[in-house]
Amino acid sequence: PEPIKSSYLIDSGCSYIAMHKKEYIFTIKARLILDVCSDGGTLVLNVPWTDEELNTKLPDPFRRLVGQKKMKIFAIDAASVAKKTGMGKLINNIMTAVFFQLSGVLPVDQALCLLKDAVKKTYKSKGDHIVGQNIKAVDAALTELREVKYPVPEWAAASDSEECYRKARDEQPPAYITEILDKVQVREGGELKVSQLEVDGCVPVGQTAYAKRGVAECIPVVDMDKCIQCNVCSAICPHAVIRPFLVSAGELEKSP
Repeated sequence: PEPIKSSYLIDSGCSYIAMHKKEYIFTIKARLILDVCSDGGTLVLNVPWTDEELNTKLPDPFRRLVGQKKMKIFAIDAASVAKKTGMGKLINNIMTAVFFQLSGVLPVDQALCLLKDAVKKTYKSKGDHIVGQNIKAVDAALTELREVKYPVPEWAAASDSEECYRKARDEQPPAYITEILDKVQVREGGELKVSQLEVDGCVPVGQTAYAKRGVAECIPVVDMDKCIQCNVCSAICPHAVIRPFLVSAGELEKSP
């Protein structure tokens, strides 16, 4: 067979699906994730939950499709593995190891050997310590990976209502948000009509207020006891949420 040197969108017959971010389970409709998978396919979930918690935390439409397709579920807490092995929040090699373990694209021993060789080549300039941490993470991934046993008939009979995906908002947003932006964010942009978009391609400003994906594993918190008021944080913050002000002590006391 000739090697595939390009990227392709797989829209059917998929035998392996991995959810690297658990947050997408609650924001993207189950059918958009699982419809492409064939019956009996493999589903990998990167989640911190136990098998019992999966039964209550996964949305009903998600459990329904998994049960109807009789998928094999495997789970791993990749974030925990990354922290334990000194990788911080980097889970790429961990999930790659899981893929080679379960997908069957190559003999497992051969695939893991090639992966570790790639790690050495990629990170050799960083030093032996970094290389060792990555290899340790690869080995730990296979140890932490587990198969999930679930009640197939019960899951297959779960509700198919997609009401659980509706965004909760304090006020009604503009029509552009609900009719266009929301759909684009949950992979339903392909359903939009050209007539719904502006002729020149312009989009309204101020959409950030409505584009809260909530996919971060953790969020930063300012420790004011360590702040030296250098203002560097305001320059590098990717969301522009830190706004510095030059004020006197008297003005600060009168601030709202």
